[in-house]
Amino acid sequence: MDNMEPMQPVQPTEPTPPAQPASPKKSKKTKKIVAIVLAVVIFLVAVFGIAFAISSDKNKSTVPTCDCEYCSQMFAYYNYLIETGQIELKEVQGVTPDVNDFMQNNQQQDNQQDVPQNNNQQDNTQQSADPTKWTTAEVVETYRHAAGRTHNSVTSYQDMKLRDDSLNAPGIPGALLSFAEGIMAKALSNNSMNIKGITGGHQNLTVSDVQGARAYKSGNNIVIEMVMKEQVDKGNGQMYSGTVGHAISVVGDIDSVVGQFSALGMTAQIADEDCTLQYKNPRLKVTLDSNGRIINGTWSYYVNITLNNMTISGLGMTVPVKQATAVVDFVVTLNGGFKG
Repeated sequence: MDNMEPMQPVQPTEPTPPAQPASPKKSKKTKKIVAIVLAVVIFLVAVFGIAFAISSDKNKSTVPTCDCEYCSQMFAYYNYLIETGQIELKEVQGVTPDVNDFMQNNQQQDNQQDVPQNNNQQDNTQQSADPTKWTTAEVVETYRHAAGRTHNSVTSYQDMKLRDDSLNAPGIPGALLSFAEGIMAKALSNNSMNIKGITGGHQNLTVSDVQGARAYKSGNNIVIEMVMKEQVDKGNGQMYSGTVGHAISVVGDIDSVVGQFSALGMTAQIADEDCTLQYKNPRLKVTLDSNGRIINGTWSYYVNITLNNMTISGLGMTVPVKQATAVVDFVVTLNGGFKG
């Protein structure tokens, strides 16, 4: 203990100054991260905003506000994907993508998509001055507009005739068959009359109704010819429905014709489903003036009528008829019919 050197007092040392934080470096990578995150966030906000707006419109509820914590988590997540290389940012010609660039590119793409549609609309409105070059669609459209333009200012004539010796009903006595034929002819004649306007449900006429169509010039006028697709109806058809009904009109409810027999001394009973009407060779031929109005025309077809399981009463006899057939010619004319 006597040999131990005395302890030297410890000199206090100056505290080490704290390290100054390094100035953050604004690298291209940081800029790129911020840019992409902003773009992603804006994109997501826009998508969610549209979705919420649609939901709001349907459910009549208010649009929910943004959850700040959720947005913060999304920001961190996409930042993580970028830093780990799962999302790679590329520079184009040394320029970092910008949020404004993102929005402008989308707008340019939308504008580019609109251009072909506008061009197509312009092409559809162009029509050749030569009617022989018109497409079927152009012929149909021209006729439809002409019929509509003319309809309220004209009167047409409808003529219905039972074709001679066309009524055929095996098993009916000759006297009753001849009597029935006369009654049918008279009933159809009673339905031959003036009718208002242009015949047919022309406002609903489409290209799919047409078998063939053409147009050509005749002096200063234009002639349109169309052959319609044939149509088959039961007894309860609609006058202006179907391929023939749209262009010419059809007999429609045959009960309205059969119901007239009783006033002429004969009755006939038949269910609608036992009646078949086949409209054959339907066609029209009209002349349009320089104002696009129909100045004359002829619309025509003939209809094959088949009646099954019918009962006829007349001349003191009531006879069941298994099947009867007849042919009716139907013609509508405007100003005396087509003249070219």
